[in-house]
Amino acid sequence: MILVGLALFLLAVLGAPLFAVIAASALVGFAGADIDLMAVPMEIFRVSEIPVLIAIPLFTFAGYLLGESQAPRRLVRM
Repeated sequence: MILVGLALFLLAVLGAPLFAVIAASALVGFAGADIDLMAVPMEIFRVSEIPVLIAIPLFTFAGYLLGESQAPRRLVRM
């Protein structure tokens, strides 16, 4: 188990996306606890049906557009 943790840490240090390292560590933890791995996608599907979560990508996109259009700089200048 320590070897798997070390491998995940090494992947994170070498530049693997953090979400992939966290997901892999969660799957290793589930497998170590003898929980069926099918519980993971079922739980993700259950959480993804929450309507509030739909707004998060929209706010992220709006923030990206505002940042790229230099709107904050113009507001401060005004």
